Amino acid sequence: MKKGGIIAFIIFIIIGITALTITPKNALFLFLGVYIGSFIFFVRYLLARGLRGKILKGLGKAFLIGLLAMIPVIGWIIIIFFLLKNIVEILQCCREMMPQAIASIIMATLLITRFIFDISHPTILAGIGIVYAIFAYHQCIKMKTATIEDALFCVSTFWLAPMVITMLLMFIVAGLRNLFQSVTTTITKTISTPQLVSAHMRGNVEISPYLRSSSKTVSEVVTKVVPGSGIVTSSVARDASILHVENTKDKS
Repeated sequence: MKKGGIIAFIIFIIIGITALTITPKNALFLFLGVYIGSFIFFVRYLLARGLRGKILKGLGKAFLIGLLAMIPVIGWIIIIFFLLKNIVEILQCCREMMPQAIASIIMATLLITRFIFDISHPTILAGIGIVYAIFAYHQCIKMKTATIEDALFCVSTFWLAPMVITMLLMFIVAGLRNLFQSVTTTITKTISTPQLVSAHMRGNVEISPYLRSSSKTVSEVVTKVVPGSGIVTSSVARDASILHVENTKDKS
C-alpha cells in the first residue's frame, strides 16, 4: 500500500471507530462533519487543479453554440447534438464512479446501521467494524498517491461519489428541460384602417360618401422559441465530471 493509501486508511478507520463508539446524539454531527468537510475539500482541490479554467472554457463554448442555435433548423440541430454529446460524456463519468459510489453507500450503511437498529452489543459492533475495515482497505490499497492532500481528496471523493452521481443526473434532467425556452413579448403598433363615411347633411350642405383613415393602437403578443440554459448546465456538469474522474484516476 502506498503512503497515500495508508493515510487514507487511517482516516477511514478514525471515522469508523468514532461512528461505532459515539453516542447517537452526536452521530448527526459526525456524519455532517464528514460530508461537509469532504465537500469543502473536494471543491477547493478541484479549483486548485484548474476547474475554474475548464468551466470558463466550457461556458465560452456553450455561448458560441447558443449563438449558432439562433440559426433556424440548423442551429437547433447543433444545440441538440451538443447537449447529447455532453450527456453521453456525463454518463460515462457516472459509470466510472459507480463502483466507488456503491462501496461508499455500503460503508456508510454499515456505520449507520448501529443507530438504526440501536446496536450496542460489542461482538456485533466488532463485526461491523471488521467488515467496514475490509471495504476501507480494499479502497485504499489501490491508491497511487503519496501525499496527504491527495489522500484527503481520495477520501472526500469516496464519500461524495453517490451525491456527485445524483447531482450529475439532475444536471442532465435540468439540461433537457431547459434546452429551449419560450419567450413571450408584447408588441405595440399603430395601424390605419379605412372607414366609409355615409352621405349626410352638414347644416344646409349635402356631404357625399367618402373614405377616411382611422388610426388605432393595437397590442400583439409574440412567442418565439430560443435556446435556454440547458447548454450551459450540461457544459458545466460535463467539465466538472471529467475533471473529477481525471483527478481520481490519477490517484486510485
